[in-house]
Amino acid sequence: MRIPFKLVVGIMLIDAKVNGKAGHLVFDTGAVQTTLNTRYFNGEDGDIKAYTYDATEHENMNTNTVQMINSVIEFSSYKIENNTVAIDMSYVENPLKEIDKDVVFLGSLGFDFIKNHKVTIDYENKVIILDEDFEKKGVQIPLEMGIVPMMDVTINGNDYKFVFDTGASYCVFNTDFNDIFDIQPDEKGLFKAPLIKCGSVGILEATSQVADLSAIKDNFGASGIIGYPLLKDYISNINFENKMLTLVK
Repeated sequence: MRIPFKLVVGIMLIDAKVNGKAGHLVFDTGAVQTTLNTRYFNGEDGDIKAYTYDATEHENMNTNTVQMINSVIEFSSYKIENNTVAIDMSYVENPLKEIDKDVVFLGSLGFDFIKNHKVTIDYENKVIILDEDFEKKGVQIPLEMGIVPMMDVTINGNDYKFVFDTGASYCVFNTDFNDIFDIQPDEKGLFKAPLIKCGSVGILEATSQVADLSAIKDNFGASGIIGYPLLKDYISNINFENKMLTLVK
């Protein structure tokens, strides 16, 4: 199955419909579960019903209650009918619309869907390929599977775990990195990171930012997030069953 995507500041947007509304979903391994944007889905339209449920014992939630939407999500030949979490995702949508005003950001297609498929990402041809055999040889980077995928990285000789996030435009470092190396952000809060090694692959001067990642550090043991800066120059094959990322030039 081949799914074309639009690339906006390193984020893959696939055409989709949710409850009949056309727009875009981010292909996002860093999202624990598929999530909708309350700008478009707030429980007020026709047969869409919003409700809350007790999430205190749900390992993926930090809040006591979450809003859920009865949703029909359609993209390519897929049709997913489910109750889907809905949150305010303006923090994602607004920067995207500054670059491309035509983006209609419906939400994120999350790891709950993606993990069940073999995934190949071809940035040059802007296509995601699902469940096709991948025979090409390349550099392999082991993945650690939890409620999100993670990988080991090395920076300045020290080892860390980073979330592997196909929805991340930049590398993101937890705030404690301010005390580890000298960070001089620009007016947009971005900086060039020192060499990041992922297995035998090195990323030099990756565009990065610092953010409070205490939630993912506490929940997943991860100190940062890595995505587009690692993948952008390769054809990337992700085999979640075998816990392996293969990068091919």
